[in-house]
Amino acid sequence: MLHHIPLLRSNVINLVATHRPCQLLSFPFFTVPIEMVLIQFYYYIVNDLLAFIRVPMSFFSRKMDYALLVLSHLHGNPDGSSAREISAKFSISRPFLANIMKTLCHHGYLSSHRGVHGGYVLIRKPKDITLADIMQSLDEPFHLTDCSKDIEKQTCSARTFCPIRTGMSGVHDRIRTILKDVTLAEILDPTIRPSVTLQFGLELVSHGTNK
Repeated sequence: MLHHIPLLRSNVINLVATHRPCQLLSFPFFTVPIEMVLIQFYYYIVNDLLAFIRVPMSFFSRKMDYALLVLSHLHGNPDGSSAREISAKFSISRPFLANIMKTLCHHGYLSSHRGVHGGYVLIRKPKDITLADIMQSLDEPFHLTDCSKDIEKQTCSARTFCPIRTGMSGVHDRIRTILKDVTLAEILDPTIRPSVTLQFGLELVSHGTNK
């Protein structure tokens, strides 16, 4: 589909430059040149499509990304940090950060202290925190595809006859194994225990044994 977009761009420009006389489209309350309709189509539809395709899809949600930043920051600051400091350092809005901190405290990752010198402290060891733990705590369990969700949450119209459903289910399980195995400690220091790696072709290769 992408190779048609430059042609569409060229056709729109040529039409605007050479089309005489101008054709009109009539609507209930107004009439507009057809060129304007095409220009609007290009800039509002095609550009949006290009933006969507060019933006890389993130494996983790923004909430998960920030939770990892918070946990890593507090690990490096054992005396604790205030929400204001964390918000300023990572440019996270205070309300959004407050929601993340509340969740992490509720699930026992952090401890909060009120007062002038209050703040947050990491109270769980990084080696005991897995990526799957954090995602589950944030109520964002991993789902590679729609059909890997609970059946009542599935929305894919092809789920009853999808030819790749079984294969993708296997890929989903293998990636979930990684999320359950990789700890925050490994992210902070990848040399600690590089237990599993997702290589090209989605092949799991063991690089060590659990300690």
